[in-house]
Amino acid sequence: MKRERLMVELGHDQSMRRIGTVEVKPGGQWLVTWPDGGREEVRPGAPARDGGRYMGVIAESLQHRLIVDRGEVERLLASDPAAVFVSVLRGQERALTSRQLVEAVSTNRFDPDDVSSAWRRARKSLESRDDIKVQGDGARRKYRWFAAETSIDRADDVASPSGEVLGADGRPTPPELSPEGEEVKVQATVSIADADAKSPDPSRPAERDFAKDLHLLARGRELDVEISALAPVVAQQPAAVQALFAALTDQDVGRAAANASLAVLESGTILSTIADDVLLAAWPRLNGPRGAFVLATARPSKFVDALDVVELLGAEGAAALFDRAADEARGAARRGSKEAVRGLGWLLDRVLHSKRAHELDLSFVARVAASESIRFDEGRLERLTAAIAGIVRRVGTKGWQRLAVVECAALARRSAMLPLTEHGGRARLLAAIHGVDPASAVDTVWWSNITADDLAAAAGAALGKVLDDPQVESAITRPRYLAALDEATTRRRVMQLLAAPRVIARSASLAAVTAALARAAENDDVLVGWMSALRDEQGRKALETELARSRSELSSAQAKATTANDRAERADERMRVVEERLRAAGEATDRLRDSQTRQVRIDAMRALASLAGYVEKSISQQSAERVVMRVRAMTAREGLTPLGEIGATVPYEPDKHDLVGPAAQIGTAVIVRHSGYTWAGPDGELVLARAMVEQMT
Repeated sequence: MKRERLMVELGHDQSMRRIGTVEVKPGGQWLVTWPDGGREEVRPGAPARDGGRYMGVIAESLQHRLIVDRGEVERLLASDPAAVFVSVLRGQERALTSRQLVEAVSTNRFDPDDVSSAWRRARKSLESRDDIKVQGDGARRKYRWFAAETSIDRADDVASPSGEVLGADGRPTPPELSPEGEEVKVQATVSIADADAKSPDPSRPAERDFAKDLHLLARGRELDVEISALAPVVAQQPAAVQALFAALTDQDVGRAAANASLAVLESGTILSTIADDVLLAAWPRLNGPRGAFVLATARPSKFVDALDVVELLGAEGAAALFDRAADEARGAARRGSKEAVRGLGWLLDRVLHSKRAHELDLSFVARVAASESIRFDEGRLERLTAAIAGIVRRVGTKGWQRLAVVECAALARRSAMLPLTEHGGRARLLAAIHGVDPASAVDTVWWSNITADDLAAAAGAALGKVLDDPQVESAITRPRYLAALDEATTRRRVMQLLAAPRVIARSASLAAVTAALARAAENDDVLVGWMSALRDEQGRKALETELARSRSELSSAQAKATTANDRAERADERMRVVEERLRAAGEATDRLRDSQTRQVRIDAMRALASLAGYVEKSISQQSAERVVMRVRAMTAREGLTPLGEIGATVPYEPDKHDLVGPAAQIGTAVIVRHSGYTWAGPDGELVLARAMVEQMT
């Protein structure tokens, strides 16, 4: 089974949006078929919508599995670790040692101890698999995944339109290694000066200065021999020279350019002797990924330095080129070649100079930071940390937190080599980390080798917001500032520290400042005099302040007393008015009550007079029963109710009866001798006249 290429569209936070199958097309584009059936041509590493990017992966490789479901990889590492290591090998064209396998998994935020344990459990199972080829013995044992259909001539590889060979991951394949570990070049090379010097054929040109030939061709001049006659000699030149010669003579540049890119540092060393006008003249035929070999030109070059590596190759392509160059540099370093190592530095500088350096993968720049093959001077470190800051801001919190611990440590270790300045790369990196993950910014590894003076000098601009964080102040600023004050022994040093920006100086307590001044004053008469004067001045000012406060309190009390007197006078006046109103209201009430009482008596007398007149008139004309009925009708109209019927026997009730004769107990049977009356008033029934009763005999 062949390695299947996939294209993944990642969001700005490195999360997967969608994944599609791939068919490699001429021109470096990949024809992608997305899950919804849509098809489009996409270049690996190209930017995607909303700050995302496209990334090529191998199906079932570890990278693919982590993108799709990291949790499943974690479960496999515990239950079937061999499957995890197979996925690592599926994504590699070369054989890996056990150490490289463990590192490949560990660098993806897995605990190294857990991965080592998983490898010990998986090793026998891995070696017994039919799709895993084991090479060598002991510490040199290597493992490689292979497809049954893949022939020795790498039938599974696809030639890119530029002529370079693409592996199953869509990247140019690295040079193969001989059993001794040395790189086997695609073409046999000889130096330009010695080209074909040993040729026994007199018909072939003798030694030629190809640098001069290229310069003439770049200026449109003709050579002293036919181009076709130079073919045998050109074929023995380094691939970079072959590519330039082909470009300037309108020949096919694809394979030569691909071979030159496979040994990009060697090509860069050779191009350091070639003038810029040659590169400029050849570039129209090399523009694009096929011209990648010129990017490591090991000298200052206005033309090459102006090329935007990330725009030319894409973020992923630029990273792949650098990784290949780093492998080449390690091999060259073992052979003692310093030129290749310098070329790697030139290539890195051009990658970091790109306006799109922020599109690079965070893990890639972490690998760069950890590289021991590159000499990092201050300028290069500034560019690296500035690029990392831009990448951190782009990937956001999730992308930053996915970075492996060892990769974070590499970034911190490398950034610690830079001084902290207000507008420098280290300050920008700290601000970027704090912006996406404030908790990480408190880790002291990022503040290594930073003193209180460094913090004071860089407290403005981007770092000011970071230092304003209470957690950063507590963990970073205060310990350094207090330690500096504690170590200060001179007036100048103390004053220098006290002059720090507010965000720094506020972290010192009054006791710490007083102690620092007292310590500095031990051998400084000037400071002693100042402090003595300050104490006297402070005492005088304290008394003046106390006097002013007392006067203020007295004035305030007097004002309050005046206000209280005014309020009391106003209250007295209101009381007098209220009393007058109450007295007037009382008099009016008395008059009304007297008037009402008089009216009630008049009404009662009028009713009584009417009753008396009726009785006098009717006593001689009507029967007693008739008179009684008439009287009761008149009383009923006034709300009166007879109390007891004459001759009736009722229980004795003192509140309703007047007893004639000896005293009797309540409830004793008595006879009504004379009726009484009750009145149903607004407050209930009222006995107006009790009935006259006597005990039964």
